[in-house]
Amino acid sequence: MDYVTSVSYSILVNGNQSGFIKTGRGLRQGDPPSPYLFIICTEGLISLLNNACVAGELQGISLGANTPTFSHIMFAMIRQLINPQKSTVQFSPNVSGELRAAITDILGIPEVATHGKYLGLPTPLGTSKEEISSSILNRVKAKVEG
Repeated sequence: MDYVTSVSYSILVNGNQSGFIKTGRGLRQGDPPSPYLFIICTEGLISLLNNACVAGELQGISLGANTPTFSHIMFAMIRQLINPQKSTVQFSPNVSGELRAAITDILGIPEVATHGKYLGLPTPLGTSKEEISSSILNRVKAKVEG
């Protein structure tokens, strides 16, 4: 439990630090339920932010006169950075080779034909629903049986 309870987090609300959150329980990255719990928690936070905007407690920003207003960007909010050693890019067949080369050169990230998995789950591009479902089902069965 030391591994899980020794971490604390702090969040920014409208640019101001909002105290610390000390964890008491949790899962390590890589545990099969982790991606699902991350998505559930993220969706809950997004819902709270959207409700606060509707209630007038938060105000979104717009980048231009005819652009949509947004109140949060989860990627930027949690200050994550792209790790080029762990990243790859996959293109639609409609993207020209010249454009692919320019994008991969700018990003410094290699192109792959398929990602295989993301957050431990198979990526849907080029994968049938049956393959995705069976992969998840097999992992859950293995955990339950173990």
